[in-house]
Amino acid sequence: MPIDEGIATSSGTTSDSSDRDPAVARRVQILHIYPGFLPRVITPRNLEPPQLAPVEFEVKLPHTKRSPHALSRFIDSTKAILEPGSHRTVNKLRKARPGSVNKEPRLTADEKHFENHDTGIGEAQYLIRILSDVLSNLPNVTSYYVTWHGLSDVACSPASMVVSAMTPHLQRLSLDICLGNIPSILSSDLTLPNLVELTLCIHTDGLEECSHILHSHVAPAINRLGKSLQTLAISSWEPADLSPLFSNINGLSSLRELRVGIPVEECHLGEPVAFGEFIARHQTSLHTLQLAATQHGGIGLTPDESRIHNWITHAIESVDQPILRVLEISSSLFPIQTSLACIRHFPTWLTSVSITGAYWSLGDVEDALVALQDNLEGARLKRLRIGPVSLSAELVDVIATRCQKLTFLELLVSDFYTPTVEGNESKRWDDAARSEGDELRAHGQEVIQQTETNEPEAVVSPSL
Repeated sequence: MPIDEGIATSSGTTSDSSDRDPAVARRVQILHIYPGFLPRVITPRNLEPPQLAPVEFEVKLPHTKRSPHALSRFIDSTKAILEPGSHRTVNKLRKARPGSVNKEPRLTADEKHFENHDTGIGEAQYLIRILSDVLSNLPNVTSYYVTWHGLSDVACSPASMVVSAMTPHLQRLSLDICLGNIPSILSSDLTLPNLVELTLCIHTDGLEECSHILHSHVAPAINRLGKSLQTLAISSWEPADLSPLFSNINGLSSLRELRVGIPVEECHLGEPVAFGEFIARHQTSLHTLQLAATQHGGIGLTPDESRIHNWITHAIESVDQPILRVLEISSSLFPIQTSLACIRHFPTWLTSVSITGAYWSLGDVEDALVALQDNLEGARLKRLRIGPVSLSAELVDVIATRCQKLTFLELLVSDFYTPTVEGNESKRWDDAARSEGDELRAHGQEVIQQTETNEPEAVVSPSL
């Protein structure tokens, strides 16, 4: 555990350092946990061990007057070490005192507990109990990241261990989790009064009662935690119908930032109307909206851009966000036309726009800036981040003309164009061309400074 950074990671190594050193425990503020070690620890011993090549050895002893029993013990011990599945015998040999190899070692209560539970459940319960004690003695954890999915073969649920670190001090909670595990974690008696950020990445893992869990467990849990919640991030690892979740979340009066990952394959996130109505219910508080197209799970086919375009435009067509200030769209899977549709739809009070992922031509950039200029009353846009783009003097001039109040500009540059006798010739962003890129960057700063008394910032970042 790196004490200086105050970060602890639990992935199967038990430690009671926090109990022995309360000062260390108090310094831990960020905690990551993944109970993936449990399947390996609790594998039943009655399963056949992997087939290993036989080990043959020959022991040649000089003539000795020692008892033949010592030779027998030596050979038996050597075989026990070399045979598969012999870790119990090895541990006993290590614990045996000198001169008492043939005596059964004295076992602790926990070790006797292990010996009496050959199915592996006892080991799992013991590990979970130990880790629960450790995690519950970390009183100042403010950021908690849980990864728990794809572990259907564990002998007993690690929910008590996971929940043990959820203290009233918790401010940020991230759950990358199978939907079926959520009810055991976000129970009705869980209270996190200081929680300001919740990140939820859902794995359905072929679960059949998804709708019931979303409606009866996940949505009520978010509503209970929502009094202090300011940032909510929701995504699905594979296409899944999250309509029951969106339809039943309400009362997040402090919600200022919403981040949504939308799978590009059908059915995306379910009914688009349910998603749009969820956004509309928080129109009086929502300040920042982040949209991303994802393809983590699913069948992996090439996405149909028209389908995700129709889903998103249908979802936002009835949404009016009067206080929305920040719009961020990311991912190369997010179609350009869909980004333009979002820009054209959302209200006229945007002060910050970030559109990254897919390549933007000069014409695309100009279309976006025209839409922003038409929508923005008094040209309120202050921050713009866009790319990948091809850097050129024409691009900088277009941005400076269309967005005259910018104080921050970041271009993610994939290549740049310079005029030649034959016309515009594309050159890659390499060491030989960086000087010309620096000149273009300086030109952009000079143009923007002519239109703004405050000192602006222009950033040109290579997009690799």
